[in-house]
Amino acid sequence: MKKQLLLTIALGISAIMSAQVTIYESCDYINPSYLGGDTIYNIPAYIRLPYGALDSIKPFIVNSQEDKVTTRFKTGSSYLFGEYFGSDNWNWDFNHFDFYCKRNGERDSFSLPFANIDSISYLSIPTQSIEIVDTIILPFQYNRPYVKYGLNVDPLLSTDVLRVSVVDPSIIGLKSESWNSYNDLSTPKYWSDQLGSGNGGCRSFIQISPLKVGQTQVSLQMGNKSKNIAVIIKTDTTNYTADELYERVFNRLYITGDSLPSGSPDIDGIDEGTTSFYRMVHEMQEFSADHVWWIWPDVGIADIRAHTWTASNTFVNGLYRRLYYNIHLCNAYLDKTANETSNQMKVKRAEVQFMRAFYYYYVLDMFGRGPILTSELNADYSSQANRSQLFTFIVNDLQTLLADLPAPGQKAGCYRVDKAAAWLLLSRIYLNAEVYNGSADWVDASLYANSVIQSSASSLTSNYKNLFMGDNDSNGAMDEMLLAARVNGVETASWGGSKYLICAFSGWGMGELTGLTDSWTCGRTQKRLTDLFFPNGTTATGTADSLTIAAGDDRALFCNHVGNQSWKLPTSYTSTNNSDFYACWALQKFTNVTSYGGIQASNQWPDTDLPLLRKAEAYLTYAEAQFRMGHTANALSAINTLRARSHAAALTSLTEQDILDEWGREFYAEGRRRTDLVRFGKFGGTNGYTWEGKTRDFDSHYNVYPIPQDFMDTYPSYEQNIGY
Repeated sequence: MKKQLLLTIALGISAIMSAQVTIYESCDYINPSYLGGDTIYNIPAYIRLPYGALDSIKPFIVNSQEDKVTTRFKTGSSYLFGEYFGSDNWNWDFNHFDFYCKRNGERDSFSLPFANIDSISYLSIPTQSIEIVDTIILPFQYNRPYVKYGLNVDPLLSTDVLRVSVVDPSIIGLKSESWNSYNDLSTPKYWSDQLGSGNGGCRSFIQISPLKVGQTQVSLQMGNKSKNIAVIIKTDTTNYTADELYERVFNRLYITGDSLPSGSPDIDGIDEGTTSFYRMVHEMQEFSADHVWWIWPDVGIADIRAHTWTASNTFVNGLYRRLYYNIHLCNAYLDKTANETSNQMKVKRAEVQFMRAFYYYYVLDMFGRGPILTSELNADYSSQANRSQLFTFIVNDLQTLLADLPAPGQKAGCYRVDKAAAWLLLSRIYLNAEVYNGSADWVDASLYANSVIQSSASSLTSNYKNLFMGDNDSNGAMDEMLLAARVNGVETASWGGSKYLICAFSGWGMGELTGLTDSWTCGRTQKRLTDLFFPNGTTATGTADSLTIAAGDDRALFCNHVGNQSWKLPTSYTSTNNSDFYACWALQKFTNVTSYGGIQASNQWPDTDLPLLRKAEAYLTYAEAQFRMGHTANALSAINTLRARSHAAALTSLTEQDILDEWGREFYAEGRRRTDLVRFGKFGGTNGYTWEGKTRDFDSHYNVYPIPQDFMDTYPSYEQNIGY
């Protein structure tokens, strides 16, 4: 079992069956695609228990994200899991207790040896060896806001009132969900729900959500039947070693679970390929902005593009949960190593503390509110920090951990961090201070950025495109990267890292250019981006080799013609060809080819590492901060250093728009554009700035994403961001 916050529900039930129990294959068939894809083959089966074998109130656990009813039986030393998928075919038979079980194809559904379940018609189990397990331990942490505890009620009692109470509502929150009602149970008052007969009215759910570490009791009463449920919120990280946790802290920058490339997700209820930290940040930062465009009708993406998202948006929910899952991993490691004091361990703890600050930065920037959790041992999930409090926490945390991080150039490997990474993250936070807490801090933004610039341990890569190639771990690109996610096509396959970047933004015929056989044709550029390099349009055609020459800038890594495929150049910023992949140019920025012209070991899964913090950012941060303080000459010098690297002509004057444009040229499609537009006043609000997804001004409350509705429902003390 994974090391994460566990919800232990002591059911206090013991029922040894005295009648024959039969497991048999159902004649019903569940379409595998309904359950997540044609590679999963599920065979429904029943366990039938005769009427009266169980207590009248029958408990089971429901996975709230997938609406999957689960109970567990014990036979000898083996456990049998039964799962019910969906709600359309629910059939209550109160002479029996029924549930589905699924074949192994996705995770371990059951461990009872059903080697030939396809062909056998039934299987008998000695009834004396079966009992309901008294204690069920569920993986649970803040990124999954609640677990459902289900009650299957005897029809003879269906006219009685079910009463639920909790002894200490500061430990857990409760809500109930019956067929037509949804009632708040966060207070210790009784809740009454008339469970009507027929229509499945004999089912009720209680949602149990952790608020903080501790123990309390839930009492259930119906007629003359009653049960007490001990609920313990605790952390259990014993099954992961410190080294395993350390590895996960870093590889969860883009990996989505314990099976590669997919199959055992950290975040459930969402397409696993999209639950990568990097991919979700990229999608919400870029598709809401003016440089790239997603044409596929993925659930939730249309609202991101059109700035009509709500607190129920799939990506809003997914990213918030991903951020706090990754924060949970950091805290689990810090808890586990709290008593280790070697110099090596001090460094590793500081690195993990840095990664926690890095993940918290995205909570600050994209959501603006969330609990500040520094340990799983005393975590209080009900306490929500506002944006100013998050800002202060992250800054203080980074300044504290600087003492234990290695000096620039002294880190143990290219995928670890040193003081320069912390300086750069601090400079980013201070650059956006006015957005985050209402008070600009150009001085500190400039100071920390200049510390990175002056460090001789890192340098700008001489060839811009090397930063995004398949051998960027060895072609000199690592000289510029202060934080990178390691990607290896053989060992770390994922749908959420550079595979996504390369395949999504390339078209048919680009395989030799990208080094991968897949071209998804679902992401492309927008005119606002191409105009940064070709403000007057161009007649130049071809791949990046020719377009960089035509632009006079090595950063113009586009493709508008290859083989018999051609891409257009729109005449309007507000083009409505939203579903046309060829309506604007393809990207050739990210590839799996090497700097010497070769292709990596796999043409399916790239080796291209993900640059997350680059030294180039320090130059632009320094330039912007200096410009806003009136030091234009310093700003010009920093910007022209980057332009010289890319063989672009030097600027002789500078405006605020020039600085925003330079941010765009250097960092387009790297997952930060929304943040820059917000800081420059070009995102939400009245500004008249348009692009393909913004044909009119939209309200400024869209400058920050909402807190997901699941969390608002689960934690009644939370405040929602204004406007949602």
